[in-house]
Amino acid sequence: MIIKITKQIKDSIQSFKNKTSITNGYKIYTALYLKSKYKNSSGYFPVPSTYLRMINARYSRYIKKFIDDGILKYYERIEPGFGGIKDKVTKYYDTNKGLCMKYKFLIDIDNGEDFEIDFRSEEESRWYRLIKTSLIQLGYDDIKIKRDGFGLRVWHNAIQTYKQDLKGLDLMVIDAKCSQPRLLYTLMKEANIIDTKYFEIFECETN
Repeated sequence: MIIKITKQIKDSIQSFKNKTSITNGYKIYTALYLKSKYKNSSGYFPVPSTYLRMINARYSRYIKKFIDDGILKYYERIEPGFGGIKDKVTKYYDTNKGLCMKYKFLIDIDNGEDFEIDFRSEEESRWYRLIKTSLIQLGYDDIKIKRDGFGLRVWHNAIQTYKQDLKGLDLMVIDAKCSQPRLLYTLMKEANIIDTKYFEIFECETN
């Protein structure tokens, strides 16, 4: 994959010295670079920790490095003080409301040189290939598949019209539209029933 790398970003990553750390630094930066296309009008874009953790378990050290070097900034919330206590500025995320960390680049990331990095794109993932193959077999043209910026929910051609399109094809349809996985997550936490893998889906704060 080819992305843009500025000198400031390159210097920041190269300062790790260790070859493995440098490689992982480029991968974490690429992950942020790809997510930045979902930025809002203020430049912030959501990045689930589950997404970063899939790339490198120690992703937080690279995030901290980019922040320390003036490349990246996380979204902050100001909690007003009272009784002479100063306002408190904290990272803003809320796992109960499905709000994960947001970041924005403090530099122009498109003003750099082309850089090739070994980074697996969604098109190479098994889930992507499976959906694409299925849509082709079902006769869809102009295949469109994407994932949203926060929950990583998959969107594709058949989502809105599958009931009409697949009618009469002797297929079984399972509709998860009304399911409440987050409600189950909340109830499990309240009952102190721990499922680490399931909880990772919702616990997207950074360390």
